[in-house]
Amino acid sequence: MRNLLLFTSFIIGFVNANSQAVGIGITSPSSSSMLDISSTTKGMLMPRMTSAQRTAISSPVSGLLVFDTDTKTLWAYDGTAWKNLYTSGGVLTLPFSQTVNTGISAFQVTNQGTGAAIEGSSTAQFGTGITAKTTGEGGWSLFAFSNGAGSQSIRSYADNGTAFHGENNNAANTNTLVNLFNKGAGKTGSFQLSNNSSTSPNVQIAGNHRGEQLKIYQTNILNSAAAVSIENSGTGQGLYSTATIGFGIYGKSIGNVGVYGESSTGYGAMGASTSENGVFGLSDGNGKAGVRGEAGGSNSNGVYGTTTSATGHGVSGFNASGIGVLGSSNTSTGVYGSSISGTGLIGYSTSGTGLYTSSISGLALDVNGNLKISGGNTNPSDGAILTSNASGNATWKPRKVAFSASGSGTNPPTILSYVNTTIGYQSERFDAGNDFNTSSANPDPNTFIAPVTGVYHFSAGTIVGISSLIYNIDYSEISLIRNNSTLKVVRGNLPDNGPTGSTIQLTIDATVYLNAGDKVIVQVLQGNLNDITGFYLSSEFSGHLVYAE
Repeated sequence: MRNLLLFTSFIIGFVNANSQAVGIGITSPSSSSMLDISSTTKGMLMPRMTSAQRTAISSPVSGLLVFDTDTKTLWAYDGTAWKNLYTSGGVLTLPFSQTVNTGISAFQVTNQGTGAAIEGSSTAQFGTGITAKTTGEGGWSLFAFSNGAGSQSIRSYADNGTAFHGENNNAANTNTLVNLFNKGAGKTGSFQLSNNSSTSPNVQIAGNHRGEQLKIYQTNILNSAAAVSIENSGTGQGLYSTATIGFGIYGKSIGNVGVYGESSTGYGAMGASTSENGVFGLSDGNGKAGVRGEAGGSNSNGVYGTTTSATGHGVSGFNASGIGVLGSSNTSTGVYGSSISGTGLIGYSTSGTGLYTSSISGLALDVNGNLKISGGNTNPSDGAILTSNASGNATWKPRKVAFSASGSGTNPPTILSYVNTTIGYQSERFDAGNDFNTSSANPDPNTFIAPVTGVYHFSAGTIVGISSLIYNIDYSEISLIRNNSTLKVVRGNLPDNGPTGSTIQLTIDATVYLNAGDKVIVQVLQGNLNDITGFYLSSEFSGHLVYAE
């Protein structure tokens, strides 16, 4: 009977539980809840599992709740997907901190109105409204994106401070502090100072490093616009540059003008420097100018230079391999230089043209006064004439280079067997350039010394003989020697043997190329077994310049 009563009570309690709310830890459960749990010392423990176990649940029903031990959060199934209850909305209690490992946004807010989706503010001194930080390699601390017409990814305002401040605190960091990359057709950056009474610079760049303060690249070869364009509607300079030690303005162009200046009423280009060049232009292009000046007004100058220094130059042009200064004119003077007591024009070049002038119908060069041409390879000398090659390069050439010398048979030297012996010439018939030394000269007797580089022609002859009733001369030759090296050798004819002696006639003709300063002599050699006494009758030596280099 006792067991029957207990079973009957359980059935009645089960029926009541299914028809009304069940309370645990509370005597009056809420009527809107099937289960009302109340405790001030304990909580409700949900089923606990990993993310893999949660997602492996077969056919989860809507409203299924579990605790994910990997994400440390509650998850609910909405009938389509699992939802993390910590990231699906609600109120956060500050301060709030949470760590998550996910490939999607850990925190996302969408505002379809005109207000801010997220707003951060700080009222403390040196406080921070919003902080973004990343420590991963290649990470982005702050990512902003806009896709609407006229929208702005980042907009910064300041009423009393700095609208944007970027700072690199690591001296070893070689990355770019601010990098802007533009794939569109608009401007990459725009700076505008709209306060018309401000005298502050619109953009200021300052540095204490050893590199450039500003470097600009234009890599599009089809670009025809200027890499830097400056427009000034006021009365100030379009470009003002000053340097304490280096160049005020340095311009370099590979294929065009290094520095180009143009002005309607003032100076096209003006540079000032206390210790170097005010304006320095360098061009590596063919036919281009390091500095080019143009003037369209009357009595105006494309390039105008003045100096008050006794050792300075109003305009100085230098080019290591091209044109130092180029001046051209359609109807007037290409280059005009004037000086009361100094030099009107001076041009200097290491391997190119120091001063180049060109004029179509006017005067390329007009000289009123003395003219001096010297230096380089011009070779000025007394009585020289000014001539040029096919390219028009001028040089001084000696007017006369020719000589004729002779030696008599009086007291001839002994000619050793098989030893070259220099022929002596005691007298000259003529020596137009004073380039031949007779036997009495010291040093270099019996020697012709080339005054200029070029092609020369020489002729020489002598008779070698012996007086003997028994022996005849067998062999002899004549040689033209330059700087102790043989230019040409000619063997003598058959000997002329007579009852009282024997002779061989020797002649040589040669056209040779000589450098200025080369030394030429004539030598003979005899091949008999004994030494002989040689210059019988007379010896001749003559030569002249065919053409100079």
